[in-house]
Amino acid sequence: MKNIKLILLAAAAILIVGWGIVAFKAFGKQEKPLAGAPEVSSSAPADAPASATWLVIHLDDSNDDDRYILSAAYPAIQNQAAAVNFNAAIEKIVQDELQTFRIDAAVAAESAEEGTGSMFQMDYAVVFNQQGLFSMYLHKLSFIEGSQRPGEVNIPINYDLKNNRPLALADLFSEKADYLTFLSEYCTADLKTRFHEALNTAEGLAPIAENFAHWNLTPGGIEFTFSNFQLGLDNATGEQSVLAPYSALKSLIQSNGPLGWAK
Repeated sequence: MKNIKLILLAAAAILIVGWGIVAFKAFGKQEKPLAGAPEVSSSAPADAPASATWLVIHLDDSNDDDRYILSAAYPAIQNQAAAVNFNAAIEKIVQDELQTFRIDAAVAAESAEEGTGSMFQMDYAVVFNQQGLFSMYLHKLSFIEGSQRPGEVNIPINYDLKNNRPLALADLFSEKADYLTFLSEYCTADLKTRFHEALNTAEGLAPIAENFAHWNLTPGGIEFTFSNFQLGLDNATGEQSVLAPYSALKSLIQSNGPLGWAK
């Protein structure tokens, strides 16, 4: 198709400029310590693995027939016992996202003779890399030809380097701790200070695991992220995050678990 790469590149430039502020906020806010957050000692226990080091994997692709361009960057851990399993897990996540995008882009291109094309961009941010724990998220921006607006989502990944396995939220707390009820009440109270009666908490913040599945470890606590749909808020509000400080979670944390050092 004539000049399709020029069309796609022009569309990329426009969208990247438009998304630049959003992307900067998404990544930039993680680079500085959270205001008022307690500092976590950088000295790990003697039996904890060293902080992870990684290489950045870059993927780029374009297709004239299906009218798309894509780019992705994500980390591959080096020199760790956990490297093979972690790298395989993140590779699968990225490839699944790319495959879904390619299918959607092909369907969109087939339904329209001409168009601006589809775009996919993925980057990442590491938000915690201490005490044998590695917490990051993949930041995905995508636009499917014919859509009204681009889609944006953060995909959290939490990993226990010491035990070489993904880190589940339940792994952090004592078996008898009613942590979901605590998190439901804590996050509801925090969000109500921002949105008051506009916040619909009947289902989106109920004490069930799926409502608190989007989380990351940070130096100051566990940060939970909620979509506007989950909270019953207007689309313009975007995602909302709530930081539950380690100091507020002390009585719930498993003493000999991954967060034992935070008690």
